[in-house]
Amino acid sequence: MSRSSRPAPLQLAPRRPARPATRRVALVTFAQAQSLDLVGPLEVFAAATHLMHRRDASAPPPYETIVLADRAGPVRMSSGLVVQAERAFGEVRGGIDTLLVSGGDVRAPLADVALRRWLRAMARRVRRLGSVCS
Repeated sequence: MSRSSRPAPLQLAPRRPARPATRRVALVTFAQAQSLDLVGPLEVFAAATHLMHRRDASAPPPYETIVLADRAGPVRMSSGLVVQAERAFGEVRGGIDTLLVSGGDVRAPLADVALRRWLRAMARRVRRLGSVCS
């Protein structure tokens, strides 16, 4: 077979990087938590999502956040700020990429057997687990 009779090399289309799925970030809070320990991370993930949207408005948002507490509804922070927990942590069994626990006076949350049990179970199901303490 002569050189000129060889088939032309395959031309591959340039690879486009896959668009990552939206990552769900759950923030667990409790009565008398430090508001900065909850609101600070929320603002960081919101800013990252906003910046990525400005870069590519057609891309899915990189982060979706959800606030959890012992029950859905209002939670009063140590500063008096009242935040809305969207769901009770016990209702959530999966679908979380990053799980963060806000800080503050942690004596009551540490005594909460249901919260500790839930955190241990979720630690095996999340990619990242952490706490925030200002």
